[in-house]
Amino acid sequence: MFVVVAVLALAACTSRPSTIEGPQDSNMITVMQDPLFSRLDAESLVDLAAFYPATGGDHTIPMGDYVGSRLVRELSRREGIERLSVGEFDVDCDSIGAFGPRVACEGAMALEVVQDGREATYSASVFHEDVGQTYLRAGNPSPIDAIILDQVVPVVDELVNAVVSQVP
Repeated sequence: MFVVVAVLALAACTSRPSTIEGPQDSNMITVMQDPLFSRLDAESLVDLAAFYPATGGDHTIPMGDYVGSRLVRELSRREGIERLSVGEFDVDCDSIGAFGPRVACEGAMALEVVQDGREATYSASVFHEDVGQTYLRAGNPSPIDAIILDQVVPVVDELVNAVVSQVP
């Protein structure tokens, strides 16, 4: 009987796919007042998400607001930008290793920029072999969410920085 209860309790705490609240940018009010914010294609940000391993699928972490805010902050001093649009965004984390599973994350991003009347696409990809231990989540929201974000956000930051560094 004890074994059955223990198995049921463990099953209740497994990490089923869910949506984890995305990271927040403390500078969002300032970003929204930046003139470049109005030139950012909001529709290109709507479906941006990062994926983190879970039992039976992946957790989804919405990233649109965060990526948009980062783009405006990083590019606001660049001259002549008429329009920004995220053409591709893919951040996927997977468990690696059988004992003490760890998380590896890879990402790719393409940014379409109209600057001084010229259209260009800038792209980059990143790979992090080991961002930390795979964490199971229990409950929604869970205190583990912050740890998961601490693993995923640096990958997204590096990806955004790699793309932004190419824009003249």
